[in-house]
Amino acid sequence: MGINTARLKLQTLVLSAMYASIAGSLYAYWIGIVSPSDFSINFSIELVVMVAIGGLASVWGAIFGAAVVTLLIELLRNFLPQVLSGASGEHQIVAFGILLIFIMILMPEGLTAGSLKRLRAWRKKT
Repeated sequence: MGINTARLKLQTLVLSAMYASIAGSLYAYWIGIVSPSDFSINFSIELVVMVAIGGLASVWGAIFGAAVVTLLIELLRNFLPQVLSGASGEHQIVAFGILLIFIMILMPEGLTAGSLKRLRAWRKKT
């Protein structure tokens, strides 16, 4: 009776591992070589910020989050050294941390879901 949660968790784990292995295989094929230095802590932080900004609810949220973070990385790479002399990757992590805190406080479900919710509320008012 009911849903076997242990079985469902195992199925979810296997499915996510399958997707991760396919993604890793495609990455290795595309790049040609994979080393541990390819996946630094900065890269992991960028991925978490992408998901948090875009939201977990939709594919469009993930795409939007990836686009925002990629643009932000390029802007920070060009803008920070001009503002702060000797700026490095640590400043970029601090900027991501501040952005992540603001997003999680103001829109915990991500920018796309939060924006859609506010748009629907605005449409109801008018």
